[in-house]
Amino acid sequence: MDVVFDHKHHYPRFGLVVLALGMGAHLIAGTLNQAALARGAARQAAVAWMSCAVGFVAWMAIAVVDDGLLRAQIGYLAATVVLGIWLYSVDRSHT
Repeated sequence: MDVVFDHKHHYPRFGLVVLALGMGAHLIAGTLNQAALARGAARQAAVAWMSCAVGFVAWMAIAVVDDGLLRAQIGYLAATVVLGIWLYSVDRSHT
């Protein structure tokens, strides 16, 4: 991290791991979204995406975690995991 970013800052490993897991979950959700679109379930996929986005905004607003950056990282992971599970269930219901 020091090579790419300013070495004066500290980047906690836990937050980076949570963010990496969230990115992986986002990629999985994107793949499942494509499957939902291919099966004609665009409306259900859109509801899933919008619901998870609203859930993320609500998570950020209630401020359960004091550190805003960590709160965003945890919320991103949670929202993308929920989205992936939701889109997986949409895909399974259209097979």
